[in-house]
Amino acid sequence: MIDLPASRQTRHASPGWLIQRLSQRFETAMEAALAPHGLALGQFALLMSVLETDGQTQTELGTIFAMPAWKISRYLDGLQAAGLVDRRADPASRRTHRIHATDAARALAPGLRAAAQAVNARLMAPLDAAQRGALVALLQAVVLPGEAW
Repeated sequence: MIDLPASRQTRHASPGWLIQRLSQRFETAMEAALAPHGLALGQFALLMSVLETDGQTQTELGTIFAMPAWKISRYLDGLQAAGLVDRRADPASRRTHRIHATDAARALAPGLRAAAQAVNARLMAPLDAAQRGALVALLQAVVLPGEAW
């Protein structure tokens, strides 16, 4: 190991710190990649989820992303204003709305996925294909069991 002060050695050996730093880099790169599409990262995540499973409720989306209701509502307001989602009353509950992707969202989706793939490829470029696969598998083993969905 490089001769570093003890605190830096501890930090550089901390999975939490390393994951947080990488997460910040991904967030910054994704925000830049999504800006030309007029979307924030949270909106992108919600839109991808709605495209994956059309007709979810705001509460279901909030559970998936561990976001408070107000934040989900703001992101959905922006997506609806952009013509990417519709809120439709749930026939079983007057107080619940189901979120549906529009044709415009389905048309935009391939470009959004390509932008995300480009960010992933750029930030993972220091790793070879086997290392990228191993990293993803390890992260899935740690993250996915704790997911609400």
